[in-house]
Amino acid sequence: MLHFIFYGYIHKKFPKYKSYKYDFFIWHVSEIFNEIVQNSPKWFKVFKAKSMGYPEHKRIVNKLSKKYYKKDKWQLDEIINDIIKLV
Repeated sequence: MLHFIFYGYIHKKFPKYKSYKYDFFIWHVSEIFNEIVQNSPKWFKVFKAKSMGYPEHKRIVNKLSKKYYKKDKWQLDEIINDIIKLV
């Protein structure tokens, strides 16, 4: 479900990525976003299961997790922009 919500959001807020030429790029952004969210303390408290993620995303996930897990409120555009810069 998180994937569908993410894709709807990113295509609405970042319309330039609707093109097929960005499909693989946005897939990476989506997977990194989902791993950060699903491994966050608040998510884990509810669902009790962590996302396995992909090894090639580990560096980005680790870097951004350190930044965002300290914050109480997350700004989705900020997280997505940070991921886009690092992909």
